[in-house]
Amino acid sequence: MLRIVTDGGADMPNGWEKAFGIDLIPLYVRFGEKSYLQGVDINNRSFYELVQQTRIIPKTSLPSPAQVVEFYKKIAQKGDEILSIHIGSKLSGTFSVVQMATQELKTDFKIMTIDSGAGSAALGFMCRDARLMHQAGVSLVKIYSRLAEFHKKVVVVFTLDTLEYAYLNGRVSALQTALSSMLRIKPIIVLKDGLLSMVE
Repeated sequence: MLRIVTDGGADMPNGWEKAFGIDLIPLYVRFGEKSYLQGVDINNRSFYELVQQTRIIPKTSLPSPAQVVEFYKKIAQKGDEILSIHIGSKLSGTFSVVQMATQELKTDFKIMTIDSGAGSAALGFMCRDARLMHQAGVSLVKIYSRLAEFHKKVVVVFTLDTLEYAYLNGRVSALQTALSSMLRIKPIIVLKDGLLSMVE
């Protein structure tokens, strides 16, 4: 059986996890001294509500290698194959943690890890495509090879509706935020080769 695993850096439409058999390693989100487990104690809507209420930009904390080991053991049985596709290593340390965890389990499972070089919807699409290839009879090695090619071509382009959160995070000044709001200027951000940059 092939288990497809990703992390809380992925964004997917409701129902994809079940429809495509995707297991998600949740991340911890910290608002000041209080921690929430993604998908258990907090969802996307409550996340933004808390930012509005507290005016705190939260931080995520990585799972430990031991927590990832336990997660794999919970979802898989001995002899299963695991394809673990994760948020880009230039954006998060999650991939590094997952690689450490796989070393402990290499005698129990065949685990292949992929640094997506991206996150958000791009990561969700890679997981979905992996499952569709598996359903079409493509071997794990070939799925891995194809996703490694996708990794080289992934480009995510997005804009921000408001600079408020970037201001709270200290990335832009109050003047830039006010001017952006008054003039309705929205920055265009590109994620390419694992790095974010403002292009327009």
